[in-house]
Amino acid sequence: MKRLLFLSFILLLTLSLSAANLLQNPGFEDWSGDTLNYWAAESNCTIAKDSSIIHSGNYSVSITTTSTSNKGVYQLIPVIAGDTFVFSAWVYSSETGSGTGMGILITWRNADTSWAGSSTSTVYNTIANTWELLIDTIIIPDTAKLADIKVRGYQNSGFAGYADDISFDQMPVGIIETSKLRNVNLSFNKSVLKISNPRNINLNISVIDMAGIIRYKSTVSTSTNLNINLIKGIYFVVVSNSKDRLIEKISVIR
Repeated sequence: MKRLLFLSFILLLTLSLSAANLLQNPGFEDWSGDTLNYWAAESNCTIAKDSSIIHSGNYSVSITTTSTSNKGVYQLIPVIAGDTFVFSAWVYSSETGSGTGMGILITWRNADTSWAGSSTSTVYNTIANTWELLIDTIIIPDTAKLADIKVRGYQNSGFAGYADDISFDQMPVGIIETSKLRNVNLSFNKSVLKISNPRNINLNISVIDMAGIIRYKSTVSTSTNLNINLIKGIYFVVVSNSKDRLIEKISVIR
């Protein structure tokens, strides 16, 4: 039997840094003097308001660890098992990767805030001395009642870097209007991802499966066609530049 690969949009969604974001003070703009509001700092960690290295707005948060442990800021969010979220953060560090740079992860907790037995894998920064968007796609596990959202520094006893514009967005069910990122448009034809980029801006393209694993990654600066081969399933196509991002959810049916 002839096998056909049919890709169709089942959900078209643009996630801005504020739309559907469940976090409070996601851009680290709200401080009471030197105290960061709505976020808490982990032990063995020093945080500070910074106005020199920012992704957007007036401030970012700088993170310095004071021990060999991985530490940063966190916020607790009630969750429901089975819901799908996209967790993202803009980070800036002079170092990269585990043990030196910046990263994001979620620890799952019970209703009394005790550990629910699991955490997500840490997503680390891979680019030094520039703002980088870290993204993780997550399905809430059955045991979780709270998501402990963490942005951490991984420098042992030293300055790790900066964080800004954190987002924890629930992916709703249904069809939303066609998404755009400054006139960027996506379309599919069998196994070809067509990218319309009339302004010829630099775009980072990632295709992420429901387990949060990146299945395809590329960088483009013109309108182009990308050949992608995916097995049957649900995927997120993430398009980002230095300021904005676009996320579209697709279904691959064989």
